Amino acid sequence: MFQKTLLCLFLLLLPTSIMAQGMIDGFMRGEGKSVVALSYSSESYKDFYKNTTLVQEPNLGRITTTSVSLFTAVGITNSIDVLLSLPYISATSDQGYWQTQSSLQDLNFAVKWRPLQVKLSELGTLSAILACGVSIPTTNYVANAPVAIGHHSPSADARLVVNYMTSFGLFAAVQTGYIRHGDVELDRLSLEGNMKTNVPDAIDFSAKVGYGNSEFYIDAWMQSQSSRGGTNIGETDASFPSNGISFTRLGLTGYYPLKFIAEKFGLSLSGATTLNGRNIGKSNRISIGAVYEFSLWN
Repeated sequence: MFQKTLLCLFLLLLPTSIMAQGMIDGFMRGEGKSVVALSYSSESYKDFYKNTTLVQEPNLGRITTTSVSLFTAVGITNSIDVLLSLPYISATSDQGYWQTQSSLQDLNFAVKWRPLQVKLSELGTLSAILACGVSIPTTNYVANAPVAIGHHSPSADARLVVNYMTSFGLFAAVQTGYIRHGDVELDRLSLEGNMKTNVPDAIDFSAKVGYGNSEFYIDAWMQSQSSRGGTNIGETDASFPSNGISFTRLGLTGYYPLKFIAEKFGLSLSGATTLNGRNIGKSNRISIGAVYEFSLWN
């Protein structure tokens, strides 16, 4: 059961404004099997990286971002899954005159395909998964501000996941991907002299180890994202969407089934911290989610 539940745990891994590795993992749902999850996350920081230098800004104070995310996934076949998510995000600062930003953010859609699954004797199973996804802004939220809920940039990404699952519940996975961002409309002229600016692309890498059975699940993960160029906070006339964002994060995720409520219902809890970065807040995040699995057919 825990393998199927892993897909919904991405809600507890995602940075609140970036579609990232958390939406894709190394397990498949199975034909006709589905999951719906609702999660709440809170992330805050006072220190942030101006380029790669850690600083504070008194006129910003502590920035807090909260989100409520709805996620669903369906196994079309045993080797193909489709995934969909939509978050509502609110970002606020406790200093200065920055207006709180609250809105639906980006609709995320992804497809996973497992072309390879090899059973290695009694030791376990090795799988390779290819995935692609798109992210589309759903509202006209503000992007060019220090207190914002996202870049307001359409994006697409492609990923490769290699997952090894032992017969006794221990697993390890590595993942890499490329995120392609589109342009963003600004409310002023950009450095190029027009009303658009480019959001830098990024290369993403993550690694995860964990253990799970029918009674509980836990994992530890690391994610590293590296921007392909971009401007830096504080550069003359640089817009916020054009800043290159890089980071390294560590996190823990746990899941516990509540079978006394329903056979396939459970709660997830996760925490994460930013170790270092570029043009990003040195934030801590905690998330909680409710998960329900069911069969559509089969």
